[in-house]
Amino acid sequence: MDECDEGAPPTSEQTEKRSRPGGIAREVDPLNEFTHNNVLVTGMFVTLFPLGIGPAVCGSLNTRDRRHLFLQYNPSFAKCSHLNFLIFNQYQRHTGIRRLNACVRNNSAAFKRFQDLVDDPRTVIRLNEAMADATTKDAQVTACARAEAMFLAQ
Repeated sequence: MDECDEGAPPTSEQTEKRSRPGGIAREVDPLNEFTHNNVLVTGMFVTLFPLGIGPAVCGSLNTRDRRHLFLQYNPSFAKCSHLNFLIFNQYQRHTGIRRLNACVRNNSAAFKRFQDLVDDPRTVIRLNEAMADATTKDAQVTACARAEAMFLAQ
């Protein structure tokens, strides 16, 4: 189908389909927007890509590809609010994931502390108590941790 990676998207013959309410079938293994975004975009917007040929990149659309798509002579792409939302939403989420990935790679000690906090069964209880009473020590620690996380994300 395409040469993005060795894991080509599953075809309907290869996967079983589950029936959903309203008779809409759903693949057992959905398409991954990080590896098959071109297939996803082309399939979702068949009126914009009538020949079935969509973006050349397999993952996130970079700035050059987004500009190329939205600055066509035919304004259909730029006028499609659903396509605009999808591309912008993916841009936001993928950028956030890349930034978080960079922070985790560069600060393994902080990630270990975070992992220990998530694995601690008392964490949910402490968070609920902190939300109930903002004057407790846990609430103050949570506020500091939030400020630290916002600083790391910059």
